[in-house]
Amino acid sequence: MFALEPLSERTKEALAQAKARGTKLGKAGWKNLRPHVEERKRDADKFAARMKGQIEGYRLRELSQREMVDELNKIGIPSPRGGRWWLRQLQRTLARL
Repeated sequence: MFALEPLSERTKEALAQAKARGTKLGKAGWKNLRPHVEERKRDADKFAARMKGQIEGYRLRELSQREMVDELNKIGIPSPRGGRWWLRQLQRTLARL
């Protein structure tokens, strides 16, 4: 087995790497995320648009949202992040349609 560095050392190292990349740390750090938020929203909209036909099919079959989640997981369609589906993910996708 190998020994892990203490958490504080790993944190300091990660912060140093972020600073070297030009990430602004501290109180204004959230502003660094702002451009990425818009990009993530666009990606989520595109994903929802791709799922529209599948979801409309489920609606025609009058499936509940929980049944839709079960069906998506059963047939292996990955969630927006590539894993299994959960009810809240489906609800967020439905809200974008």
